Amino acid sequence: MMESDDGIQLPMEEGGDSKESVFNKEVVCEYGGERIEGKEWLNTMSNVDIKVGPVDAANHLESGCKLLSSSLIKNVNALDKLFRDMRRILECKGLDCDDDDEQGEQFETTIFGRLLRVPNSEGEESFFLRQDSRAERTYLLDLRKAPKYSLFPGQFVVVKGSTNNKTILVREIDTPKCLARPFLSETPNPSICLHIATVAGPFNRKGTIDYSSLNGVLEYVSTFQPQVLLIIGPLIEVTEEMFDHDISELFDQVLKKISDKLTQNTHAYVVSSPDEWNHAISFPTPPYEGQSRHPRILFLPSPSLLNISGLILGISSVDIIYHMSKQIVESKGIEGNRIERLCRPIISHGSFYPLYPPNESVSLEIPKYNYCSFKTTPHVMIIPSTFRNFIKNIDGCLFVNPERIRKGTMSRIRVKKSENDNASSVIDSLRVEVFKVNK
Repeated sequence: MMESDDGIQLPMEEGGDSKESVFNKEVVCEYGGERIEGKEWLNTMSNVDIKVGPVDAANHLESGCKLLSSSLIKNVNALDKLFRDMRRILECKGLDCDDDDEQGEQFETTIFGRLLRVPNSEGEESFFLRQDSRAERTYLLDLRKAPKYSLFPGQFVVVKGSTNNKTILVREIDTPKCLARPFLSETPNPSICLHIATVAGPFNRKGTIDYSSLNGVLEYVSTFQPQVLLIIGPLIEVTEEMFDHDISELFDQVLKKISDKLTQNTHAYVVSSPDEWNHAISFPTPPYEGQSRHPRILFLPSPSLLNISGLILGISSVDIIYHMSKQIVESKGIEGNRIERLCRPIISHGSFYPLYPPNESVSLEIPKYNYCSFKTTPHVMIIPSTFRNFIKNIDGCLFVNPERIRKGTMSRIRVKKSENDNASSVIDSLRVEVFKVNK
């Protein structure tokens, strides 16, 4: 090792030369002002108290909870409660909607409800509007005269139009902006510079027990020593070629390798995944078991809403963005960025998974659907997706898709002092990059 002019310890190449290439990462996606030098990402502060915890402890899924306990009654009650909660928000904002009462052959109406997508007799799919289980009818939506729209099953909308108690000829349909949750009235601690690194598994090469892709990640962590390392599962993807191996042992080996590389300046947090072979398959997903075997790593549920010294961070291991792309229906000529339209419902619904019914790959634990909801809009939302990496500012929330480590990328967030005290502008104090760690 050698010291730079500013006293930072630099790695050495064989022969005694400084290995500057360690600091020069290929940035593939970025947000937040001018690009900063690689060395500026180094955490040079030791023993700094970084406070990390759930924003709402009561809505933070714990390990050991009872899973796969759904029943028809429990499911209906959970969905009805969600509807009532959303309607209550509308009422508090002063938005009035008609009740589900018959008023004549044809009349104007404004109705709040949730969208269903059902095949019709011609083999095509139509949207219906339904309220809770006590509602007497479900309305077929005639969208021929509707303005530009972007709709998906499970979406909460206010519909304006004329109806004959069976079909609504829609004039307007949209999710009210007032359903979006407020930002927390707190800003990141201006006295410290936060460095948060994020990487998403699986870490093994498909069909093998080779998890060498972890090496580049751990080299980065040991060099830059971010205060927070977020690891999003699954850690191991299991295929039939791997059935002869002890997957639980392999899982522990990956965690031990991570733990051994952590310095006292870095705290690691592992977000669970329903795709983990030796864990619960339901979503929301409780934290992994075995916390006592890995004391330097804290296990978190998926989804999680964390407060990291004032920065509110949402994390989910389930690719809702890709799932939404398979179900969303949009009018011709709709304007704007498609990725933004796929992400926006997460904010407007205050939910990590607003799609219902879920994608066939997701075993949604409906009685625990409330753990997918959030009452505080995060400053940053991290969701690894099948889509190409992106960073998008959507209504004041910064969406980050680092992709998965098999694509060779991870992300990092640097928080510096903000000149604006408004909580919704916290992202103005962020520098976010998705970069190549494995080539």
